[in-house]
Amino acid sequence: MQFTAIQWNIGSARIRSEGADGAQSSSYNQVNPEYIAETIKALAPDVVTLQEVAPHQGTFLAERIKLTLHAEDHYTSQLGLTIMSRFPATDHEFFYIANPIPSPAMVDGKPWTPRDLGISRCRLTLSENTALDVCNVHLPRFEKVGASLPDSRLDQTRVEIAKHLMPRDVPLLVQGDFNNNAELAPTFPDLMNAGCSEVHFDVPTTPKGRRDDHVIYKQVTHLTSRVIDTLLTDHHLLVLTFEI
Repeated sequence: MQFTAIQWNIGSARIRSEGADGAQSSSYNQVNPEYIAETIKALAPDVVTLQEVAPHQGTFLAERIKLTLHAEDHYTSQLGLTIMSRFPATDHEFFYIANPIPSPAMVDGKPWTPRDLGISRCRLTLSENTALDVCNVHLPRFEKVGASLPDSRLDQTRVEIAKHLMPRDVPLLVQGDFNNNAELAPTFPDLMNAGCSEVHFDVPTTPKGRRDDHVIYKQVTHLTSRVIDTLLTDHHLLVLTFEI
């Protein structure tokens, strides 16, 4: 069977005006969850992973899109992860990823410390004999403080992340905002050695020209993928189809 998946960091449903500079964070000054809901609903997805979801937005979006909300995990008081699907789910887990670099650095003239984020995981039942593990990932942007995931200071964190994303006894789909502007294979060799593959995007996944959003899979066949870069959010929307 085939299924459609969406990956999107919705930035608390903040959007910019038509014509505003998408590379400027200050452009995103309108909160419009209805815009997010209508965009997703029009694509008729089977599986949705969202990051930077504000409190109560997950419930609102699931109701509007008419999907079941299987995970709404907040890593801060204002931001969280959601997994929605038309399929039933079990085995919901949330893994908190603590920032191992606590000392603030000066970024744009202000002290800045990578915030603690996390990983949501659940198991979808696509049919009587078919299950799929789905992971939703949001990782800190370590490079702002002069680090990156291959950095030796992040060795333990990298191993912890890979452990939580590791394939188990059913096919796997991992989607999220890794805040990593490079392919993931050099950073997570354990996942690749476990038989995972990465979807390769030839275009940026954000208006700033970065490729921070990534998709990893195992034991499903990747059929198509596209990046919708005409929306008004600070991340583009990824639409993918798979066969299982």
